[in-house]
Amino acid sequence: MIGDTYHLLLRKKKTSQNVRVIPQAMGGFTVVETLIVLAITGVMFVSIVGIVSGRQSKTQFNQAANAMQTEIEQIINEVQSGYSPDTSGFTCAANPTPSTSQGTNGKCVSLGKVVQFDTEKYFVYSLAGNKYSSIRSDYTAQSFEDAVPIVRTNATQTVGLKYGLTKEWARLDGNPVNSIAFVPYFGGGVDGLVYGSQDTQIVPIEGGGLGASVINSNIVAGYNHRNPDNGIQVCFRSGGTDQSALVTIGGLKRMNSVTLAIKNTIDCSDS
Repeated sequence: MIGDTYHLLLRKKKTSQNVRVIPQAMGGFTVVETLIVLAITGVMFVSIVGIVSGRQSKTQFNQAANAMQTEIEQIINEVQSGYSPDTSGFTCAANPTPSTSQGTNGKCVSLGKVVQFDTEKYFVYSLAGNKYSSIRSDYTAQSFEDAVPIVRTNATQTVGLKYGLTKEWARLDGNPVNSIAFVPYFGGGVDGLVYGSQDTQIVPIEGGGLGASVINSNIVAGYNHRNPDNGIQVCFRSGGTDQSALVTIGGLKRMNSVTLAIKNTIDCSDS
């Protein structure tokens, strides 16, 4: 009897020694688990922000590139219609005395516009010329050179490029171009200047630097190379993506065309 009781107690002791006590589950995370969750959340947040920011940058780049194309088209339209800013001080070589406004100076006439690109902005210059020919005073100017084109410095507009867009380069057949002029056609004889959608000339202007003096010194020479077959190309670099926008003005005698091509490179190259 006593032996049986002893064996029973011994068995209970061994059983109690083999039992593992499982602690009661806690309601929160450990420090390590919390750090892991925070790290994963941070990575996900950065990824989402990067995706959203990238999409926004691409959208802004496309908007800026399309706006540049539209603005150049608008300048061409204004030249086609003969429009020039109606400011006081309309002068030309034949009459350097400022007049009250456009139309009141009988010796001067509007000769189109010039776009000159800087890195983050561009300038729009209005041209004026002599209305009457230096060869025959009873005829209007017979050619662009005969009109003695000069920049109306008091009518210059400065426009900033949008969303961080910057000009990478401007070229004609691979050669640098300083500015681009849009001027009317000269019919000659008594016809003089001819305005219209089919009569706008695109003139590449070379020469270094910015300002009206560069244009005045090189525009007549540039007129001899007007309406180039391959057009004039201007490359704009995106401010927030690895992209660029190639704007081609004219080409194949299409004087009024402005085309846009988006490139997945920063310098408008194809690869």
